[in-house]
Amino acid sequence: MNLQLDFVIPPSISFDSLDLKQDEYGQIELDWRPVAAVCITSGIDPDFVSSRAPAVCLPMLLEGWLTVQSEAGLVPPHVGAAAAQIIALMHQEAVRANGPEPGCEVRVRAMPASALH
Repeated sequence: MNLQLDFVIPPSISFDSLDLKQDEYGQIELDWRPVAAVCITSGIDPDFVSSRAPAVCLPMLLEGWLTVQSEAGLVPPHVGAAAAQIIALMHQEAVRANGPEPGCEVRVRAMPASALH
């Protein structure tokens, strides 16, 4: 079975709000609140994404989010390049820990600003 998750990124939640970074020990850190807000907007339980979904779902969400907002010109290229490297590390770690089968398909799209009115 392949899980399908469809995420909608509201214009009010920027990729930068994740504060995605790698610390001096190589641990990846991010602010979970924007992820939870995107999950709720998308009708997906944030606890499912954080603890029960296949491990590669989170990096796939982040990759899609980065792509959507980069294409819209909302992420500076140098920030996008650094974030892409961190997301790639997250994905590699998830595959190393859980095997190559992703177990999920993640689609990410931007919520039109007109949907907020």
